[in-house]
Amino acid sequence: MRKLLVVLMLLTVVFAVAVAEAPEENEWIDLWFDTQYAQLLPAGAGASQERQESMPFEGLPIVSLRLTVEGDLYFGRYAQYVRTALKDADTGEDVPLEAVFADLDALGDFLDAYVEENVMEELNTYLDANDLLPVPLNNVYFSQSGVTFHYPAERFQYFSGHAGAVQLQWYELRDFMAVDAPESPLPLAPGGQIEDLLQSCGSLTEPDLVQGGEIYEFEDPGLRGVQAIADENGRVISVRNARFSVNGAEPGMDRDAVEALLGAPDQMTPISADAAAYLRLEAGSQARYPDFTLYYNEAGAVYLLENSL
Repeated sequence: MRKLLVVLMLLTVVFAVAVAEAPEENEWIDLWFDTQYAQLLPAGAGASQERQESMPFEGLPIVSLRLTVEGDLYFGRYAQYVRTALKDADTGEDVPLEAVFADLDALGDFLDAYVEENVMEELNTYLDANDLLPVPLNNVYFSQSGVTFHYPAERFQYFSGHAGAVQLQWYELRDFMAVDAPESPLPLAPGGQIEDLLQSCGSLTEPDLVQGGEIYEFEDPGLRGVQAIADENGRVISVRNARFSVNGAEPGMDRDAVEALLGAPDQMTPISADAAAYLRLEAGSQARYPDFTLYYNEAGAVYLLENSL
């Protein structure tokens, strides 16, 4: 009996130790963040950090991680650094980009052409092609909103000191995907205060006057192509999106294609050249739906979605 009690006591101790040493589920995520933060933080520097994780691919155990560190990191001056990882959510092993994109060479060529055509002129910076091209593929974050390609701070940063990045929505990358991608939601809704938005998202340009108030553009790469209109009280009363995918309706489609997806609008109204200049729009027409308004240019292609209070 005494031997049996000793054996039971030993088994209890072994079990307790095993339980104590068993890793918590996904504790490797915290370890990854801690390790990256320690590598980015110089001795004695003060910095803040933001940890983000996302699993945008339904049914696939792939988690995207992003660590943003900012503070007096560059010889006592403000700087921001971003590191990302793509991991197997079950094992913590690295997942290669080829698991998400079918052809990295084709993707790289597309991104370089896309940035040169759509991004460089929009940025309020003194950058040339050598700064933005080629688009880096070694620091990428995946979220429900799309894919963000982060640049090294020494290659591209905004006037604020934030590290540069280019974000594309899922529909813009559809031809290069090896997996099913979600539909990107509209990134911003009206109703908040413009000062809060500027605090969190930065300002890309000085605001301009427009009917109803002032129109703003933002530094945040996820808000590229987004304009917010604020009234005299600073309330955001309208948001315009040049990049969108709503039930399959996307920029560049003609009216027939859009209405095949969304149905006929409640109202169609022409927009003259004079009215367009006053409204900061293109001449053409607007189509009012219950939850938003679409704008078509004179060639008949939809180019903008606006949702208002």
